[in-house]
Amino acid sequence: PGITETMVRLEKESVRECVPPRGWCSSEKSTYSARDCDGDGVVDPFCSSFDYDGYSGFISSAESCRNTWAHGQRQCEVSCGKSHNAADCASCPLDMGARKCQGDCLWSNDTCVRDVTAKA
Repeated sequence: PGITETMVRLEKESVRECVPPRGWCSSEKSTYSARDCDGDGVVDPFCSSFDYDGYSGFISSAESCRNTWAHGQRQCEVSCGKSHNAADCASCPLDMGARKCQGDCLWSNDTCVRDVTAKA
């Protein structure tokens, strides 16, 4: 393999999954899941209590396991409408069509997609 292929392979091998600290995402109002929030192909611990108190975050494998837990903007998830969130709009409950494709998403051509006109 050439130098570029070797560098890409070594970079991918150096990325590791992060382990959340003890007590992270332990509130009864919090929801934990594992998903690739930073786009590096490695699953990240994700936690949200956004609908309760406005907090969400993940432990970023792309950034040396930096904890992004914060109040404010929803992280690594979208709102599908009243009281339902998902990793992305395509993961909103599609069996109910447009009724469960609201919030950050919109129903277009029988598909739930991100509403790019919605406030971030």
